Amino acid sequence: MFHKGLSIVVLSVFLFGCLGPLLPRATAEVMDEDNKVTLSLGPLPPRATAEEYDPLHTMLALNMAVVSIQRITTTGDRIVLDQEYRNILNNLSIGNIKGDDEIIDLYKEIMDVVTSETLRGEETKRFNKVYERNIKNSMLKDASGIRAYGGNLWSFVGSLVTSATSSYFDYRFSKEEYKNELDESLWGLEKERILDLNDLHKQLLRSSWKLLRRDNLPDKYRITEENLNLFNRAVEEQDPKKALIMFKTLQDDFRAYPPFWYFYGSTAQELHKDDLARQCYEKFTTIHRKVLRRDPFLVEVCKNRILLLDPKTQQEEIRRCAKHIGANSSPQDWLNNLVAGVQLYLLGDTEQARKYVERNLAFGSERDLSSLVLEGMEKKTLRKEALSEALQKALTSGGR
Repeated sequence: MFHKGLSIVVLSVFLFGCLGPLLPRATAEVMDEDNKVTLSLGPLPPRATAEEYDPLHTMLALNMAVVSIQRITTTGDRIVLDQEYRNILNNLSIGNIKGDDEIIDLYKEIMDVVTSETLRGEETKRFNKVYERNIKNSMLKDASGIRAYGGNLWSFVGSLVTSATSSYFDYRFSKEEYKNELDESLWGLEKERILDLNDLHKQLLRSSWKLLRRDNLPDKYRITEENLNLFNRAVEEQDPKKALIMFKTLQDDFRAYPPFWYFYGSTAQELHKDDLARQCYEKFTTIHRKVLRRDPFLVEVCKNRILLLDPKTQQEEIRRCAKHIGANSSPQDWLNNLVAGVQLYLLGDTEQARKYVERNLAFGSERDLSSLVLEGMEKKTLRKEALSEALQKALTSGGR
């Protein structure tokens, strides 16, 4: 689905649209080819100050954990477990959640179970090897197309947006390709562990209900087991037209789960329903809180949004958003760092651009392409033709 194609390294982000001020009530009209739909999130708690407690913050964090554990138990997949641990469970900003001994103790118990099953050193290397080969093959194909059909450096970076994605999203949409190359001893999760996590998942669902009562939040903020199953079916649906209908049907049940609006928006974008996609991304922003230290879904929304923007007229937004992508990417996210760097270079912010590219070299996450890009920045010779050639050379060299 388009989720994979759009969840890639992007040139920049429309921060004003993605991260604009939150509204006390989120209601907007969305136009598609068939009808006009009014999406309403209902009254939202006001954004809290530094001294205040934001109840929606805790609800969002709990929902993120609920969905992560449910995904692990339904797939029975250690790779899924490892990715949910690294991207969500171990990435939650627990310090921003109101003190609740029951929830904190439950979270610690979940972490104990999950941590014991994460991929180990050699297993991680095996997975990363398959991932990197898949991504480089995709990038090499796009680079060849760029050379054949021309375009400027802006279009070059934009084209890369459709060719690469983080392993968290790539595995979600290409799982069978990975399993054909990785034996079951790597991705298979023991039944006992699945049962343990399923029990903890049920406790999380009960905790979300208690939290609603304690903080007087609307029941629609709580994600139920049934809705989770339906949501997963929509995400896994290969027919984007059917998936769009499924997401539209479920939208009222995911008022406090921002990733829903990423998946809904990217599906709409795949079908060229750009107005609907924009509205979904705005809904994501409306309910978004800094629940995660680095938010992979926020980055993907930003990547999708940039494809709907005109770099000639929205460069200030692009500059702010490129920096935002970098802030939500780790030193290992070399694609994000590289594209954020190139984007800022195009906008004249050379110093910050170099910092993002230097991350890749400092941590050894990617060397060949990053070295060539950094050299081009320093010598002020970074052009579309040179970058395209460098990309193909780096990807065919077999190195990192």
